[in-house]
Amino acid sequence: MEKRTIETLNSLLDQLKAPLQDDIDKCIDALSRMKKIHDEMKNIENNTKVLTLILYRKCLEKSSAIESEKPRMVSNRIPTIKLIPDPFIERTLSLSSFGKFIYPNEIIKVTGKTKHNIKRWGDFYTCMISDICETDNGKLLIIDRKNEAAKLLDKDFKVASFNFLPHKPMFMCSIAPSLFAVTLDNSEVVFIIVAKNGQMVQDRTLKLQHNCLGIAHYQGNLYITSGTALYHYTVRGRLVSKIYQDKSSDTTVESCAISQDGTSLYVSNSMKLVTLLRDGTVINVIHTPDIRLNTNVPPSLHCSGLRVTDSGQVLVCRGQHTIFQVDGDGRQKLVELVTEKDGVKWPTAVYYSKTRASLIVGMVDSDFIWVFKT
Repeated sequence: MEKRTIETLNSLLDQLKAPLQDDIDKCIDALSRMKKIHDEMKNIENNTKVLTLILYRKCLEKSSAIESEKPRMVSNRIPTIKLIPDPFIERTLSLSSFGKFIYPNEIIKVTGKTKHNIKRWGDFYTCMISDICETDNGKLLIIDRKNEAAKLLDKDFKVASFNFLPHKPMFMCSIAPSLFAVTLDNSEVVFIIVAKNGQMVQDRTLKLQHNCLGIAHYQGNLYITSGTALYHYTVRGRLVSKIYQDKSSDTTVESCAISQDGTSLYVSNSMKLVTLLRDGTVINVIHTPDIRLNTNVPPSLHCSGLRVTDSGQVLVCRGQHTIFQVDGDGRQKLVELVTEKDGVKWPTAVYYSKTRASLIVGMVDSDFIWVFKT
């Protein structure tokens, strides 16, 4: 493509040079004739009036010819170059080819809601959806903590397939369009592949040396919480570092998420939302009664859902029947998106689906998920 472009530009330059060179040649010829007449006038002996008049008239003719040629040269010889985009290039290269714009502080506005039953025949317990993700073809993958299962929902939010997990699932993140990582309550991380036919297959399992709660992924890196600390692992399970720690209680570091550009980490616990740099430096803390868990909920069901949308918005769901949107820097709460009056009670999982333009919420002891249109 580069070679072809250079050749085209060189050809265009040659085309522009041709008329310009023609004008230059005519100017040089006119100057040469004028100089010749000037030299003849200087060499006239006796400076006869007749001969001088003849030469003078020739000068006027040449000057008149030059003046009449100048407007044509100015108006017709100014080159104009305009780029006409190649439609193939426009189709091939778009802004998404080089990156994407994100709007972390754009407020999500709820316009309507529906609820959908996600209880499967054979579920022994009332459901508790502790996390939600989405496959590349728009199907939702949810994990049911109480029934120890992963469930794949079709586009109508009906359970299309399920997969029993070896232990209670805690949280989940997307690794690739059809690959997901789920933390279990036995200090393991299990990877789930969602096949094209909708069936789920458990792939490999990582066994870690600490409790596994929250999990987030960014470019081959896993970020996993233990309840009191945030750890950095490779996707193959190699420990890189302990990023952050808070031992003031057993549940200070529960869920986690990472910004779309990978520069900030968010850690949510029972009392606050902490925003960190990737090296563990704390940059902002939101600590207010508004985001405390309801003390009536048993500790075993505490689930501080946290999610960063594809556009970078930070969503936090708490036990006080509310889901908040926080600014991208983690400095302040922007808005309450949904509350108890919208049907939300003890929310445990939140996910924003861009393809469905919907905010999806899972709750404690509920066989339903709420879908809020935006």
